[in-house]
Amino acid sequence: MKRTLLLTLILTIAIPLMAFSAFAGKAQIRMEAKTSLLQVGQEETIKVVVNTPTPIGAYQFAISSDSSALEIVDVQAGPDGVIMAASKAHGLVKVNGFDVDGKGPGELDFLLIKVKAKAQGKVTISVKPVVFADVEGQKIPVSGSSLSLSIE
Repeated sequence: MKRTLLLTLILTIAIPLMAFSAFAGKAQIRMEAKTSLLQVGQEETIKVVVNTPTPIGAYQFAISSDSSALEIVDVQAGPDGVIMAASKAHGLVKVNGFDVDGKGPGELDFLLIKVKAKAQGKVTISVKPVVFADVEGQKIPVSGSSLSLSIE
């Protein structure tokens, strides 16, 4: 009886801790487009999805591409994102935001990047985190993401 009670107690504590530790760690970014093949002059919206183990309190992303082939027309917050400021120069867009309550944890539709195809060829658009922190200001480990597009 005591062994069963002890085992039940251990499992009651251990299982939630294992679930938390399996989710804890590095945030992940991915980019999604409805199509990877664009025609010159065509516009497409690229979604930036962030999967985070902890609520995001503040961020800054640098979004880049070959501006002679692909124009970054606009960047907007996705349903789960927030943008406080953005700047655009020479094919590089910097976007930042903060949320005192945080966004997440989980998978977040964070940003929507509207692009326009300008010239034929292959082009890569990249999102690199400059700052990525939780609501306490602690750095959240995260790596960037890129997406290749073909333009005809």
